[in-house]
Amino acid sequence: VFIGDSVWIGMNVNIIPGVTIGNGAIIGMGTTISKDVAEGAIVVNNTQRVIGHRDFEKFKYLTENSKFFGKYFPNL
Repeated sequence: VFIGDSVWIGMNVNIIPGVTIGNGAIIGMGTTISKDVAEGAIVVNNTQRVIGHRDFEKFKYLTENSKFFGKYFPNL
């Protein structure tokens, strides 16, 4: 299993071996991941339904400028 940077994974998520989860993806609580997840995708349910995508331009800006964790970890 490969999990990219800044991925949010909810409680009770099952991830099948060999799956890749792209950077910035969000996996909803109780979801079973059986195939690859694209970067920035928001995935829910056991059918692995994509309900949306993150604003990837804003996501890239925040990660490049260390804005995600800067409030809590100013040295990053």
